[in-house]
Amino acid sequence: MPSIVIHALIPPLVLLATRRFAPRDVLLLLPFSLLPDLDFFIPPHRALVHSVFLPVAALVLWWRWRARQPHEADLALLAGFYLFSHSFMDLFAGGVTPFWPLSDATFYIDTSILIDTRTLQPYPTFNPGEQQGVPEVSPVFEFFNGDHAAILALTLVVAGIWAWRRSHRIHRTVVVSAPEERLGRQP
Repeated sequence: MPSIVIHALIPPLVLLATRRFAPRDVLLLLPFSLLPDLDFFIPPHRALVHSVFLPVAALVLWWRWRARQPHEADLALLAGFYLFSHSFMDLFAGGVTPFWPLSDATFYIDTSILIDTRTLQPYPTFNPGEQQGVPEVSPVFEFFNGDHAAILALTLVVAGIWAWRRSHRIHRTVVVSAPEERLGRQP
């Protein structure tokens, strides 16, 4: 299963890249990206909260609120995106049971790219599938590893550089325009 780091980083980065939603709202609803993993503690895992019904309910709320309450509609859309993105990523890491409790069919996509290091020949695989029953989950979960640390560190460095450049640009604009205003000159 993708780690908490992947579930908490990829969806908000996608949302922020669209520039459609306020960054505050994207961060405010971030816990929805982790909500589906609560069924790790309430079996069956990848069934109860990984089903399509919660994202569809959020989409229905968005549809109903979009004209009268646009901000609330956007929040419902964000929550639905977070819930959907979690299940979508889990589809590639062991599978999900999207129609539970109506069906216990688990859908998955097994994909990988192997590269022969002698010839640099890639061997991609893409094998979607279905099996009966909810996915088996190991009782031991690797919460954080070196790969996650590297992804998190790179994200924090990029976010720090972005924030520094943004504040520097705002500071530079204020400093350049301030002397003219103090002297009463027209720019």
